[in-house]
Amino acid sequence: NIDKASKEQHEVIFEKNFEGLVRPSCTVVYTFSYWLAYNDSAKQIGDQAYELLAVRLRSNQGSTTPYKEGRKYLEQIIERRMILDLISPAAREFVIVMSGGLLAQLREIMAGAIQEARVRGSYKVEEPDVQKAAEQIRGRMSRLLSESDYSLLQKVALTGIRPDNQYQRMVYLGHMMEYMNGELWLEINPIIQPLLKR
Repeated sequence: NIDKASKEQHEVIFEKNFEGLVRPSCTVVYTFSYWLAYNDSAKQIGDQAYELLAVRLRSNQGSTTPYKEGRKYLEQIIERRMILDLISPAAREFVIVMSGGLLAQLREIMAGAIQEARVRGSYKVEEPDVQKAAEQIRGRMSRLLSESDYSLLQKVALTGIRPDNQYQRMVYLGHMMEYMNGELWLEINPIIQPLLKR
């Protein structure tokens, strides 16, 4: 599992040591950070790579129609991680929406919301707990944004332009999310969506 390695470490591993990675005569699963998919060195991986994109929550780009299978999948993940009596239906729905379909973000929101419920002396997670958890994550993510990043985010919010090297940093940092439904599309991470109204 090298998906936590730095960008420089990925370049050393995949550019300078690629032969060693593909040499074993058995199946090996490597995980690596998203940004590498847009690096020229990743082209040598070719058809051997499988992307795990964010879980779709809407049927298509720009659509308001919920994608039931994606939402059901995230609900099942929540069910496996906590007793449903300990989270209100409204809070559960808000967690799913704020996750944007990104599993790591869903876990982070859940952990923060549980902590917020504990702070107020409750065992049950309510929607305001999720809101506070999302605000904390938003605050951390906002510190990584420059003025030019805001312009780029506005452009994606309006057009849903497909990613290229210009966007890879934003996807890598989690400010944008990639989805697939026949076509690849980008959306702004729902956690930081309120920042675009500034």
